[in-house]
Amino acid sequence: MNFKIVAWFELEVRDKQGFLKEKRKIKNTLTYKGLSRILDFAFGLDSGGFVYIAVGEGTKEPSPEDTSLESEVKRKKATVSKYTTEFENDSVKLETTFVFDAPHKISEAGVFDAVSNGIMLSRAVFKDPNTGEITPISVDAGDLLTVRWYYQISMG
Repeated sequence: MNFKIVAWFELEVRDKQGFLKEKRKIKNTLTYKGLSRILDFAFGLDSGGFVYIAVGEGTKEPSPEDTSLESEVKRKKATVSKYTTEFENDSVKLETTFVFDAPHKISEAGVFDAVSNGIMLSRAVFKDPNTGEITPISVDAGDLLTVRWYYQISMG
């Protein structure tokens, strides 16, 4: 029997008063090194896990060969929780909120196994669903950017 991993993430930007400025759901690309690292964790070859989310200003098209963000701005440890979709505990959610002290045009995100450098599990750039063009999210000083990254395994 085979299995697959499906991954996507959601972004929410709120201003310093808490008002929603923007919300998006975005597809992402899993990396070869990230998938290999899952085997390390699953079979005791290494300890740890993919618990860090990073955001950046890069615009390079994602590829399974990617090992880092193109232009990382911030990285933070996420809260991780399991939940049930098709069978018990088949899905996981990583969530963190970034606070910005200066304006940025955030256009990429990734999930990592370390607070700096490390192995990247997945990466995405923010594209307009209608045009396919990269459309950064503008954040101002004091804005909150919440990232929720979802992974689901299924058997087929």
